Order: sequence, then C-alpha cells, then structure tokens
Amino acid sequence: MVWLGFAVTVAWGACGQPRSHEEVDAASADARLDAAPDDAAPDAAPDAAPDAAPDDAAPDAAPDDAAPDAAPDAPIDATPVDAPVDAPICPAPTPGAVGGPCAVDSNCDSVAGLGDGICMRFQIAGATWPATGFCVTQIEACTDDASCGAGNQCVTVGEPTGAFRLCLPACGVGACACPAGQACAAWFAGAPLLGGDVACLPGTPTAIDGDACVSFGECAPNSRCLADRFEYPTGQCHRIACTIGDDTTCAGDGHCVAMAAITTGVEAGTACVDRCTSDGDCRAAYGYRCVDGGLGVGRYCRHPHAGDPCAMDEDCGVPGDWDCKTGLTFPGGHCTPRLACPVPGASAGCSLGLSACSDSVLPGVATDNVCADRCGGPIDTQGGCRAGYVCRDLAPSPTSVVLGCVAP
Repeated sequence: MVWLGFAVTVAWGACGQPRSHEEVDAASADARLDAAPDDAAPDAAPDAAPDAAPDDAAPDAAPDDAAPDAAPDAPIDATPVDAPVDAPICPAPTPGAVGGPCAVDSNCDSVAGLGDGICMRFQIAGATWPATGFCVTQIEACTDDASCGAGNQCVTVGEPTGAFRLCLPACGVGACACPAGQACAAWFAGAPLLGGDVACLPGTPTAIDGDACVSFGECAPNSRCLADRFEYPTGQCHRIACTIGDDTTCAGDGHCVAMAAITTGVEAGTACVDRCTSDGDCRAAYGYRCVDGGLGVGRYCRHPHAGDPCAMDEDCGVPGDWDCKTGLTFPGGHCTPRLACPVPGASAGCSLGLSACSDSVLPGVATDNVCADRCGGPIDTQGGCRAGYVCRDLAPSPTSVVLGCVAP
C-alpha cells in the first residue's frame, strides 16, 4: 500500500506501556470523529479531576480499596484523559498567529490583506490537518528567523518534490515548550525539517502508535495519521523516520520496520507499526487484526486492504463497504470496495493514495472495475505483489503510469 505523503506546491495555488487499542478506542473513537481535537481536551480534564481526587473516593470506598481499582484504569481508560491532571495546562495558541487556529487563509496573514498566510486545515496535499486549522506564513518568502516575527522561525521543509521555506512557531523550553495541542517536532506532516530544526506542530505527546486519529495532531510528534475510511477506519497513528532495531524511537509499544515491507515496495523510509500478539491487542471492533508481516516486521495490527486475499466479504471488512471478488480473474480472492471505482488508473472510489482503479474483467465496462493494491515495480514483474499477481500499469493514458497488482 502507498502511505499518504505530503507534497507542497510552492505557488500554493492548490492548496508506555502497551495498552489495548480495542479498549481505548471502543469507548472513544466515535467521540474523536464527532468532535474537533481541541474540543476533546477541555471536556476531558474536568471529568478526570473529580474521579482522581482522594476526597471524592473516600465516601464510596476505603483508600485501600480505591487504589487497586484506580491503577489498572489509568493506562487503559484514562490516557490521555488523566494526562492534564498531572501535567501543566499550557496556553492555547493565538488565533491567526503563526501556529494558531484559523478557518481561511486570510486569518493567517502576517499583516491584514497581505496574502502571505496559509491555513493548514483538513486535507491538504495528502496530509490531514486538525479541523481547527494551523497558520503558516511566508511560503518561500522568509529569509531568516527575524523575518518571521517574535517567537517564530524560518525553516526549510525537505519535501522530496522540492524543498521550501516557511515560518513556523519555535519550540520553547520546559513543560510548555509548545502551546496546548502542539508538540515540538522535526517533521512537517510527513516531510523533515532540514538543518536539525524543530518546531511546534500539531501533536499529542501522550499518543502511541496505533491510536485512533482524525488528523496527525492526535498522534505522537513526528507521526502520520492514516485515516482512509476503507483501510484505516477511525484512523491509525504511525510514527515515521524511526530507527530499525531501536523501538524506543517509536511511540509506546510500536515496532520500527521498513516501509517497503508493508507497502508492497512503494514507500521508502521507516515507520512504526502497532505490535501485537493476538487480535485482542488490536481495535478488533473496527476490523483491525493481528497479522504476521513476515521477516523484519513480525505481528502487527492491520485492517484488510484492497487487493488482500479473501474467501468472503467479511474477510475484507464491513460487508456493506467491501466485496470479495473470486474466480479465475482473482486468484485467492481479491478485496475491493463494494462500489466499483469509476476511472482506471485513478484513486477515486478506492483507498486514497493506497490503491488505484483497475479495469479488471471486461475492458471498458466500469461496473466491474476493482481497486488494486499499488506496487513498486518494476513493471510486469511481481514487484512486491502477492503470489499470483503481477505489477502492471493500470492507467490507460500513455503519458501516465500507475502501477498496481493484477492477475496475469
């Protein structure tokens, strides 16, 4: 599968302990999806304090009885609800300032009407930003930290399609090095900050790999939120640029692996997967299962993807969303979204960026199109595809090449 990357057009015209994710997210995933990340913290902190205070516990139980009940709940049900009780309450970012919340680009202008602000909000070039927005300014215009204003810095983002400069909020010191809802990070939505720079970016320091998410702001610093409704229902956090052989570079119980091993050879680099021993360690209620990724990967929590083998619809996910194609055209079965994708070679109707539409059975008949797993090539070889499939160009246009796994 192709992981969602972050690409920026310089012109900007288009722009701890391992805990059970099943227990965490069965109780909270719906709330995460229905509310913006900034709404969650204010509601959670007041509820946590009365439960944690010893004076409240006394009328119902003796102190000795309360302690055994409170300890197991903390890592399972209360994180990050309990975190604000023990941690300082950091100030919120200033609306419209660099790093502050916004609704439209003009909210972020360094001077009203100047037109140098960008509101990073929702889906922008493959990355999902918090719904509250995040202001950046002076894309390709800043020259040094002073040009960005007090408390900000001019950084260079090492996007593979072309590095670019912009103003981001500088990290401070101490427990509130960044405003509430942000964390000091070295990656800008999947692309590194060059020169060893770090900046305050959306993030949740208490989050761990595998947590549910709506945007990467709900994940640990230097993470991605994979939030495709088909393959990552309720979202899944993954820290990137970890060090293989050193799982302390992951968040929580994550395990660092090569991206190529889990993306059919499409992605380079490293990322942390959510390690498990059984389905009970995963968010099984949302279709995540503990699968064996093979040598170098081991067992990790994964939802079925387009192109996975299957025998029935339930092997792929929610039957209303997924269809298991069988027959000679689909050796071993083939998971695909139930509604046929409309345009071969495009991602519309498929998992965004992770699979692409294939004209699979009758050429030119859109009703039998399926979503094929992307692959890394070389073309007309197995190219990272599973046994029985080859990596071929799915795009009918001679000027475009989109590789996917199909039966020979």
